Amino acid sequence: MLENRKVALTEADGNIRKYLLKSLLTREFYEKFKKYNLGSLYNHNIYKTVNSIYENDKELNYISTEFLVDVYEKHYGSRMGHQQLSSDKKIIFDLDKVKELNNKTVEYILQLTLKKNKAEELTKKSFALVNNPEKYDFSEIKTFVKNINDVEKEYESKMDRVDVDPLRLIEEEEEEGSIKFNIPSLQNATKGIGGGNFIIIFARPEAGKSAFWISLVANKNGFAEQGKKCHAFINEEPAKKTFLRLVSCWTGVPKFEIKEKINQVRAEWSTVKDNVFVYDCVGINMHDLNNYCDENEVDIVIIDQLDKVNIREKFDKQHEKLKEIYKQARELAKRKNILVIGVSQANADAHNQQRVDFNWLDNSRTGKAGEADLIIGIGKPRESVEEYERHLYLSKNKLTGDHADINCELEHTLSRYS
Repeated sequence: MLENRKVALTEADGNIRKYLLKSLLTREFYEKFKKYNLGSLYNHNIYKTVNSIYENDKELNYISTEFLVDVYEKHYGSRMGHQQLSSDKKIIFDLDKVKELNNKTVEYILQLTLKKNKAEELTKKSFALVNNPEKYDFSEIKTFVKNINDVEKEYESKMDRVDVDPLRLIEEEEEEGSIKFNIPSLQNATKGIGGGNFIIIFARPEAGKSAFWISLVANKNGFAEQGKKCHAFINEEPAKKTFLRLVSCWTGVPKFEIKEKINQVRAEWSTVKDNVFVYDCVGINMHDLNNYCDENEVDIVIIDQLDKVNIREKFDKQHEKLKEIYKQARELAKRKNILVIGVSQANADAHNQQRVDFNWLDNSRTGKAGEADLIIGIGKPRESVEEYERHLYLSKNKLTGDHADINCELEHTLSRYS
């Protein structure tokens, strides 16, 4: 479903450009990252305009989009065509809709861009030598490579001392819980969750794993109703079935009644459909997911099932491969500042058990679990008389440390947990 596409770091309308521009409207970000010389790095007049505004007004702490457009028009309006000017103005005004990225994510993107640009320069020099060996030699390439090594040393990550106002730290922690769980006991145990976190949901087959995340997304007060952009990648059951389950969960109309209530279903689903994206993606790899998140507005990624995602690295043992998959899922969450939810199986030891802990993760005892911020095991107790009884156990909870046991009911026909 997804193509292996080159990350659009230099496209004028690419999301990465917008994220960086949004961040640079605040002087704090500008001062931290101006060492990258963004005007030359991206070779775009908007970056140069931001630079000139800050350099001309040392007291300015924030640039509004209206002010940026006004200065941009004065500098470049008479030098470019109407179509290009309109396109650039749209990029600027769209920044009001773009969420901000944290410092580490911005720096990571800039370092990738720097590497990409330097690699392109090295390629040009190599082609010049290939096409005209009488005129060029390796000395220029050697000098260029040495300079690249110096640049990498200059921009390599450093340890940052935590020394800021305590109130700011408290406010940042509150933002980390900006995504709310619509199961009250789960919300109380976690205080919500934010971008940059990785959740594992696991259970035995047919115990309600997919229904659980579907309920978190599409049940009332779920992620979709909170306005979060939820992107689900399905490699287990056919994605069209998952999509219908999401529709049923939100509308309260079981699949077997949708046809006769289609107008009602369409009207109700339209209120959240722009926040839910479902993909059938057998054979997807982590590189595909990284590229997808670069090119789309993403708050939450659900991978059902994570164990079946491919990676480029080769491993002799299955548990080593799975550990790397889960490590890359965690890194995806951190780099993109999004919530990543991975769905996995529990091994046979968890069959008919109420409290399902991470030691029963299939094909891994600690490799998978070590990467997660929150692990939710779904138990289907042996002594349960009713088919709808389920039990959630938070065997790992780095959010609050509360290893809660939560009794739930699963309404199968609507994929709803309560």
